[in-house]
Amino acid sequence: MSFVNGEEFAAFCFLHAYKTGYQLIIRNNSLYKVYKDKGVKRNGVGDKEAKFYMMTRIRFICNKGSPPKGSNLEKCLVVIDARINSNECIVITQCNLEHKHHEVDPGNSRLMVGFRLMPEYFKRRAM
Repeated sequence: MSFVNGEEFAAFCFLHAYKTGYQLIIRNNSLYKVYKDKGVKRNGVGDKEAKFYMMTRIRFICNKGSPPKGSNLEKCLVVIDARINSNECIVITQCNLEHKHHEVDPGNSRLMVGFRLMPEYFKRRAM
């Protein structure tokens, strides 16, 4: 499956997670060199904050996928990884949607903090 840019890919993933009932977080990403040269960082603020269209690689995991250190909780195995291909499209390279060790409930989606990253027009579409 391919997408025009990282923003479209992220919106698709967030919408799927919202309708299914789990929360995605960004595990890691890579920025285009042009944006790195402008001072954009993964943990930047304001104009220096990384946006999805600035990324060449995006990896999402379920928020239950990385329990706190020292915890005896098992991690969830959900991962969605996408990269830029030679046609300048974002292509999904790895996708595992099998949740382990926790329940998913679409009724709780509106309460999840991670959906504030979802663009406003996708929030309206999901509701």
